[in-house]
Amino acid sequence: MMCAKLLRAQGEDGHGRLYRANERVFEWILGGYETTLGWVLRHQPLMLLVTLAMIGVSIYLYVVIRRILPQQDTGMLIGTIQGDQNSSFQAMRGRLESTRRSSARIQQWPTSPHSRAAAKAQLMPVACS
Repeated sequence: MMCAKLLRAQGEDGHGRLYRANERVFEWILGGYETTLGWVLRHQPLMLLVTLAMIGVSIYLYVVIRRILPQQDTGMLIGTIQGDQNSSFQAMRGRLESTRRSSARIQQWPTSPHSRAAAKAQLMPVACS
């Protein structure tokens, strides 16, 4: 009895116009989803063929695109070095040399999965200003 006094019924009147508009849009999207899901479930063999065709086209395009792209467009590694604003030119030069030595060691690893790409990569000197 006490709950009936304290709690009020929540109806459509308790929500504003924006909520009701969003609810109508949601119901419209949900109705479209139910319609398309019903169609897909009624045509399962066709959807299986479409899925297999998409997998086949994806594999075909992967093979074709790998042949079309030039070899030098794959396996490139680009990095940047950023220091504090109050660091000097000499300190940044030291960090740059340390990074160059580290990358040179990575290029020498024969078991690295990227050893082919690393062997082709060249370290370009960066001008610090």
